[in-house]
Amino acid sequence: MNLKKYFEVLQIGDKILLAGIILFSLLGIMFPYLYPPGALSSAEVVISVQGQEKARMQMGNIPAEGLEVEVAGPIGIHRVIITEEGVRVIAPEKDPLKICEKTGWIKRPGPMIICVPNELAIWLESDEAAELDGITE
Repeated sequence: MNLKKYFEVLQIGDKILLAGIILFSLLGIMFPYLYPPGALSSAEVVISVQGQEKARMQMGNIPAEGLEVEVAGPIGIHRVIITEEGVRVIAPEKDPLKICEKTGWIKRPGPMIICVPNELAIWLESDEAAELDGITE
């Protein structure tokens, strides 16, 4: 199979697209090695309701099957799901927009899950230097 004759037929745009597909494929294969599960073992999950810290848990102490914590607030009970890979929230029926649920998983220090109606905030803390999301001047 002679690949040279196929590359002669390809236009420059085709070659760029092919190179991009190969690059993204390789990055997808390497991603689990760059960010392995359990990389959060030194991080802590912090749960705050109405400005008061209600819980702080070490990610390294979470059982393999995960942990589910119920957090009561003014509009109902949120279920906080904590696994080795991150944290997410299941909002109660009374939560009008369910933005905290739509936030999805937080998997590194920095992002937060916020539920304004229930005055709930959840985030990950770590002693390791966190990456900057961006800088605004």
